[in-house]
Amino acid sequence: MDPLLYISLLVITFQYVVTVTRPQDGCTGGYDVVRCLTVIYCTNNLNNFESFIQTRDDVIRVDDNDGCSNFIYHYNPYHGNTNYYSKVSLEFKYNEIVHQDPLTVPNVYQFLIVSLNLSDNGNSISPSFMPMDNLMYLNMSRNNFNVAKLSNKWILPLLSEIDMSFNLIKIIEVNEIDEFPYKNLTKLNLSHNLLREIPDATFDSFSKLTSLDLSNNYISQLTIGTFEGVKHLKYLDLSNNEVSNINSSMFRFTDLTTLNISHNKISTIEKTDFAYLKKLVSVDLSHNYIVNIEKSIFCNMIFLNTININNNKIDLIDRDTFLNNTFLTKINISNNKLKTLPKDMFKDKIIFEFSITGNSLEGSLVKGLFEGLRLVLKLDLSYQQVTSIEDYAFFGLEKIEELLLNHNNIGILSKKSFKSLHSLVHLDLSNNKITSIEFNKEDLVSLRSLMLRNNYLTQIKYEYYSHLNSLRVLDLSNNNISSLQSKAFKSLRDLISFEIHNNPLSGALQEGTFDGLNSLPSLDISGSQLTIIKNESFNGMSQLKDLNISHSNISAVEYNTFSHTGAVESLDLSYNAIVKFTINSTELKNLRTLFLSNNRIKSIFSYSFQGLVGLTTINLAHNEIQIIDSGSFFDQPKLMELDLSYNSKLNFKTSLIQNNKQLYDLNLSGIRTKIEYENNGNSLTLKKLYIAQCDIKNVTKLNLQLLPYIKYLDLNNNTIQKLDSHAFSKLNYLNILDLSYNLITYIQPGSFKDNIHLQWLNISHNSLTTLTYGILRGLSYLSTLDISYNYINDLESERFYEAKNLEKLIVDHNEISTIPADDFNRTNLKTLSIGENPIPCDIIVNLKKSSISFEVTSIRFDINNENSHGITCKKRNAITHTTSDRTINDNKLLESEKILNDIRDIMSKVANERNTQYPKETNFIDYLKNITDNIEKSSNDFEKKFTLLTNYSSVVSRESNYTNVLLQKILKALIFNNTFKISQIPLSKDNATFDSIILYVNKIKQDLGEVMAVEKQNVLDELESKISSLNSRVRSVELLLSSTKRPSSEKLVVSTKPVESTSQPWFIETCVALILIIIVIYILFKFYKSNMFVRARRTYSSRELPGSMESPNL
Repeated sequence: MDPLLYISLLVITFQYVVTVTRPQDGCTGGYDVVRCLTVIYCTNNLNNFESFIQTRDDVIRVDDNDGCSNFIYHYNPYHGNTNYYSKVSLEFKYNEIVHQDPLTVPNVYQFLIVSLNLSDNGNSISPSFMPMDNLMYLNMSRNNFNVAKLSNKWILPLLSEIDMSFNLIKIIEVNEIDEFPYKNLTKLNLSHNLLREIPDATFDSFSKLTSLDLSNNYISQLTIGTFEGVKHLKYLDLSNNEVSNINSSMFRFTDLTTLNISHNKISTIEKTDFAYLKKLVSVDLSHNYIVNIEKSIFCNMIFLNTININNNKIDLIDRDTFLNNTFLTKINISNNKLKTLPKDMFKDKIIFEFSITGNSLEGSLVKGLFEGLRLVLKLDLSYQQVTSIEDYAFFGLEKIEELLLNHNNIGILSKKSFKSLHSLVHLDLSNNKITSIEFNKEDLVSLRSLMLRNNYLTQIKYEYYSHLNSLRVLDLSNNNISSLQSKAFKSLRDLISFEIHNNPLSGALQEGTFDGLNSLPSLDISGSQLTIIKNESFNGMSQLKDLNISHSNISAVEYNTFSHTGAVESLDLSYNAIVKFTINSTELKNLRTLFLSNNRIKSIFSYSFQGLVGLTTINLAHNEIQIIDSGSFFDQPKLMELDLSYNSKLNFKTSLIQNNKQLYDLNLSGIRTKIEYENNGNSLTLKKLYIAQCDIKNVTKLNLQLLPYIKYLDLNNNTIQKLDSHAFSKLNYLNILDLSYNLITYIQPGSFKDNIHLQWLNISHNSLTTLTYGILRGLSYLSTLDISYNYINDLESERFYEAKNLEKLIVDHNEISTIPADDFNRTNLKTLSIGENPIPCDIIVNLKKSSISFEVTSIRFDINNENSHGITCKKRNAITHTTSDRTINDNKLLESEKILNDIRDIMSKVANERNTQYPKETNFIDYLKNITDNIEKSSNDFEKKFTLLTNYSSVVSRESNYTNVLLQKILKALIFNNTFKISQIPLSKDNATFDSIILYVNKIKQDLGEVMAVEKQNVLDELESKISSLNSRVRSVELLLSSTKRPSSEKLVVSTKPVESTSQPWFIETCVALILIIIVIYILFKFYKSNMFVRARRTYSSRELPGSMESPNL
């Protein structure tokens, strides 16, 4: 069957299937007159299949008079007659688990089935099929098959197409011994499976196969025997696999016409890989890792029509790569690393689709590069490194309509750069370095769009556009144009879009500058350095509706600037330096919107807007206005929006807008002087009022009751401290009220009693400490209340009962410590935002787990601080101690402190003994008072050494103190872990239990005393030895002196500096520190051992001890 015909039949089948209702159990169906076959749907089993067919007159045929010849001729030996039967397309679905494969049940009418659809059933094992002599199409896609079984117990002689895509297939199985392979198979789809390899000769039994789809698998290797036996293949799809080498696996495919091996890992393609693919029409090698393509790789493919090698790593391509491909029409070499393109590569070709985007073409574009692309309609050379365009660079692109050269480095355009491009409609040269566009434009007769933004153009001349009579769109924005030549655009009468903003236009905008732009509806010359707009600058622009001259340096707009315009609806002069605004309004009758914000206007006169009767919006914000004459807005009966904000010295009175009955939006924010709402007997129809940052202290004095139709009121960022009961009286239509960022400390109950339609109330960022009862009285429609960033310390749900429709309550960043969740469940609340409050985290956790009727959230999702589900909260100890537990802990802490005191007493005693154990040393020092200078020098040496030893002693003492602190922490950790002891632990007799730790430490203390005594004696012995040695040295000196006569005038020099002790305190301190460390380690080891080796029930403390030992506090 022709593939296109088959696809069309499938589409028709789908359209027909939609109209048929599937049964819950059994079969249903209908006759398709277009295809002359019956479409049947069966569910769960085929027991009713036979009876269903017998009851249908449109299935059994006795003649073919109705014009359908698509019947099955069948002789019935039991009845002795011959019938014509309609072919059947059967779709079978499971609604429940069945234990017997329904397709193995014998059925008299199985021979009628030509198409069988078993897709999307969740099967994991391929079914066995009873003989179906006319079955041609089998669909088993979207199941859970692990094995693709391509053989059957009974022969299926006409089966030609199988679809097993979207399964979990890892193995292809063909049983030629016990079963019959599908030898007439012509089309096989195994895409979107889990195949990793194709064993050699897997398809050997399918010599008639013409289409094979193996895409979207995990195949990594092809060998020369992978497709053994497949000789007539025409379509092969191996895309989206992991193939790295073709390995001459396709030498048998002499009839192959379509090859897709895109999205693989191929880095090299050799000539032998494609040597026999002489009939290839389309090849897709895109999205691989190909670096180089041999120039003769496509030379034998004379019928090649389409080549796609985009998204590879090709950096060089030979001129003769496509030399023999005379029928080539489509080439895609985009997104590679090409730097140059050979000349005449496409010469004598008839290519109509060519793509080279995303490369790195550099240098000049010269003649011959694109010759042969005469049928190409679009050429995209954007985002390259092209620097210049030479004469006739695009020769050969006779039909080109769209040429993209944007985002290059083009600085030079030769005179004949775009010669012969008669059909060009769109030319994009934006984002380059072009300084002049003095190229010939005679051939650009069809050009409609010219994009030149973001270049270096400095001037505009009439000659630039004199031949571009068909131009509709011109973009010159973001250049360096400083002046506009008068009548430079005179020939562009059909221009409908013109961008020239963000250019350094300076000086005055002269008369007739835009002469000729009669059809232009919008003009943007903002972002310039213009200072004056002269009379009739926009002369002749009769279709101009939107004019933007904002963000410039304009100080004056002459009176007749807008003469001969007539259609302007929007005028933007904001962000300039205009001091006085007075214009001839004769030609501005249609003006609707006027923006004059951010200027230097000081006064609005009664004639400033005279004649501008169509104005609906006036924006005068951020000026220096102090005076607005009475009647200034008298000629604007349609005025709807008026912005006078941030004119800080303006004295505003409601009488200024008395005549503007349609005014609904008034912005007076930032006005620091008095704002008066006068009672003149006529109520204003204002709907929105902004009076933020006006230093308002008392809302009542504003007389807001004179504005009864207000729906939106903004009072944020003022200095309001108190709201009394009359603050918002008579504002019955108020929907939104913003009181944020004030200094409110008290709200009198009933303040909002008249605001019965209020839906959104914001009192955030104030100084409220409580929300008193009655504040929300009358607010039955209130849906959102924001009281965040105050100092409220509790939430009592009764205060919110009066707001019956409250759905969202925001109380973030207050002092709230608990949430009455049960009470709020009785309200209509849907969202409670309560982040950044001192609420214990376990309360938030419990709320999230409980079945509350509202969502708990926060304004700011916190990931840095202590939080629960992103809601900032306060960490609470997970375990709460009872009074008896605390008493036990206190007693054990006293015992541990007693142990520490005993250890410190031992250390103190040793230190005292160190200071008193050498009394002889002082006597010996007195004895040395009359020793000579040599003895004095020796004493000084000793003194330095003793000083050094004393420093060491200080260091050891500090370490000893740290050891005491560490020991105390360890003991506290042990006590804490034993607090939750559940049962008595049976301990071995050699282990030191916690209960006997006092006795155990006393024993260690006794051993420590004995060790100290021994060490003390050793130190005394050593010191006696040193003193004896020193005595002997002194005696030798005395003998020497006695043998020498001393002059009578000589005096003995006695050192007055006391000689420090010659003891070695560092040794004792070190010993004490080491012994203490050993004791601590030994105690911990005993305790750890006694708990780790117990085989009975483990208490809480023994389970938690390893965690305590790893604690960073420990």
